[in-house]
Amino acid sequence: ATVSLYLAKTAARDNELWFVKGLLAIGAWVAAICFVACLVIANLIDEEPWMLFTWGVAILTMATLLRRLTRHVFPTQLALALSAAGHFFALYGAVLASPGRGELAGCAVVSIVLCLVLYPLYADSLHRFVSCLLAAGCLTTWIVSEQVWPLIHVEMLAKIIAIGLAFMYRPDLRMLRPLGYAMAVSVPASLFLVLLPENVFAAPWWPANVILAMALIWLYHWVAGSWGALRSEPLVLAVLVTVG
Repeated sequence: ATVSLYLAKTAARDNELWFVKGLLAIGAWVAAICFVACLVIANLIDEEPWMLFTWGVAILTMATLLRRLTRHVFPTQLALALSAAGHFFALYGAVLASPGRGELAGCAVVSIVLCLVLYPLYADSLHRFVSCLLAAGCLTTWIVSEQVWPLIHVEMLAKIIAIGLAFMYRPDLRMLRPLGYAMAVSVPASLFLVLLPENVFAAPWWPANVILAMALIWLYHWVAGSWGALRSEPLVLAVLVTVG
């Protein structure tokens, strides 16, 4: 039974050459662009925030169902392109519907909600990675724009915890790996905020420094296998340099 199942899965895989897969992917993105352009030209999508948001949710639902039904190159890429269009409409609708200076807040909230909802439903590693990265980027942009500096350190701690969960404590859950990779890219990207002018970014950096130092020391302990191993000379030196 196991052999039969393996052979059935192998037979269901795509056997096209790489350039054929590339052409299929390009064709899928072109088809998705033409589909969305058709909706716009037919005046089915207007500038009303609720209409934009509704179309965004509808297109995301269509993309999710399409991705779950097949794994062939063309529908997979078509679903990814439709999901990108759905995210755009949903986020644009949220920006237009947000009152006053709340555009970035609305964008951040919608991107996080979409990430949480679609992560378990849309079974695609690239989609999960980009969705998590988009949510983190929108949240960071809102924090910097509104100068809610303490949340920078809370966000940093949450990212470190997500990385540890994905790669150290539950490495068997492959589903969490895109989240871990997205947060691993997002953490060093957040550190480039120090390059902003002082009148734009005026947050104290010591809480983030403490979080990163503690995360590194915990990583040393995890690699060494025990806290007692940190008493060896190389690890003592590593801990002292990290704290310094």
